[in-house]
Amino acid sequence: AVHVPLSLEAQAEARLLMFSHTNLLYPAIGDPISVPTQDMLLGLYILTVENNQGIYGNRYHPYNSNKKIFYCKKLSFSSYDDALRAYREKRIHLYSPLWLRWRVDLRITTSVNREAPIEVQYESLGTFREIHEHYRIIRSMMGEILSI
Repeated sequence: AVHVPLSLEAQAEARLLMFSHTNLLYPAIGDPISVPTQDMLLGLYILTVENNQGIYGNRYHPYNSNKKIFYCKKLSFSSYDDALRAYREKRIHLYSPLWLRWRVDLRITTSVNREAPIEVQYESLGTFREIHEHYRIIRSMMGEILSI
């Protein structure tokens, strides 16, 4: 059955039950598991601050200025130091979408053990790019990793 709150009292009760501080409940008994802290809420806000579809979505990031939509390309950096320098020079901010080249000898931690690429782009020189959800790998003709 579906409960549709029709009376004012039922609507008030439904709104009270749907507040964010009461939505982490034990499924079996309905008691609160925990109350979200400010850190949790801030983290959720940052994760949902914009509609980021990842690299397989629109590779140009929309900005709204005076109700006109224009697109700017995501910036690409060859090292972490370059990205940090751009941040200090105010060319990017904390939430700027960007590409960062990663050294081959460093590890990448993902949510899954072996992630299948979303897209593979072949280039005329024989190299190819495997584009994953949060990173890309550039390989040589022999399959050797050139950069991450």
